[in-house]
Amino acid sequence: MNKKCNAAESKCESVKGKPDVPPGARVYMRSDEEMAVLDKKAADAAFKKQKKEFDRFMDSKGFYKYKTHAYVRVNRVNVLNYINLQKEQYDSKTFTVNISMMPLYIPHDYIVFGLGRRISYFLNMGNLWFDFADEETAEKSFNSVKSAIEQYVIPWFDQYNDNEVLRAELSERVVKGFMPRLDQPWLDAIDSYNSSDGIIKDNIKRLKLPVKMFND
Repeated sequence: MNKKCNAAESKCESVKGKPDVPPGARVYMRSDEEMAVLDKKAADAAFKKQKKEFDRFMDSKGFYKYKTHAYVRVNRVNVLNYINLQKEQYDSKTFTVNISMMPLYIPHDYIVFGLGRRISYFLNMGNLWFDFADEETAEKSFNSVKSAIEQYVIPWFDQYNDNEVLRAELSERVVKGFMPRLDQPWLDAIDSYNSSDGIIKDNIKRLKLPVKMFND
């Protein structure tokens, strides 16, 4: 099915209005019958193999590996871009992808999902999990994730290299009361993005962010 894409909103939908499920992805949980025949060892090996290739892909896009399943980069206005692969908690051998941004010029004790989405948002879908039950399925899933990151997620990140765009987004969120504990302090501090070296250095140390990300 052909797709109609809106680059400004970083979303894509089918011409008929119904989103296509990306190759490798699932919109429903694995059934008990599927779980009973699932080769978990083979699935883990498939994930590990594709993850290595995914690491190289993320590196090519300017992201640094962070902990086990996350990737980070910092933009021109000292906002951290964060991408995390989250495995499904019941060991069904599926994963989703969390996308988020947070300011480094405000003190943080942990990664905060401030301006954030799951990758399914960018594909104009609801709950979406990527399957890695076997090598072929895992390859399809990771290829779908890479395609979505390249086409929609990175452009979404990049639009917030501009503080005025960021200010408009935060102002709207404050009015709507989305995340008042983060949005208002972020909005209040936005003009100090380039004069908070001490706070940024503390965040780098506290969050154990890759130091080379700030030296390159």
